[in-house]
Amino acid sequence: MIRSYTAVLSRSTQLLKHTVDSNACNGTGWYRSHIRTFWKWLDTSFNKYDRERIKAVGCDLACAEWLIRCNANVRWVGWDTMETDYNALPSVNPSLKTYEIDDFKLEEVDATKSCIMAEGFLYLDGLQHLKKVKFHGCPYVGNEALENLKAIKHTLEHLQISQCDQVTDKGLLGVSENLKLLKSLVLHGLPGVKDKQLCFKTLKSQLPRCDVVYQDVVT
Repeated sequence: MIRSYTAVLSRSTQLLKHTVDSNACNGTGWYRSHIRTFWKWLDTSFNKYDRERIKAVGCDLACAEWLIRCNANVRWVGWDTMETDYNALPSVNPSLKTYEIDDFKLEEVDATKSCIMAEGFLYLDGLQHLKKVKFHGCPYVGNEALENLKAIKHTLEHLQISQCDQVTDKGLLGVSENLKLLKSLVLHGLPGVKDKQLCFKTLKSQLPRCDVVYQDVVT
């Protein structure tokens, strides 16, 4: 059993470095190129959508497995703390006490510095309680991922998008069209957004009941 994406990544990096050292490969360019390729492969594998897993444990627990596998944290309805340990999920560890699927409903996701990708957002389908999502420093979160948030448009109330380089103007404008129930939206550090002022004005106009905070825009 893996504890988290970080644990697997750390061990895998050690193995790759050992391979490089063992073969006396001179020059950091070779190592960096191959380690980036490996990371991308590993991240992609963690985001693979598994329909059979959803049938087995339900959409909330399957989604939580995906998120924590990618180094995100989740909080269940009625819980005060975030769950961070993959092996603590009752759907993963059969030695834990008997559980009912209905006891675990996702309410909050903190995806800070996680490797979640748009492909994995298919796990959001069927969630009925997810109210708060934070994307901070997510290298793969871009316009397609934000578009896929439509799956939780009936419940999502609080959203943060920050330090996500792949997000552009199109992605933010899509938020204004798809997530009408938002109550708060926090944005900053989005270098892919070119016309920040226009995006901010559009979001404010299209989401009148939402407190939109764009820290990079002078109001």
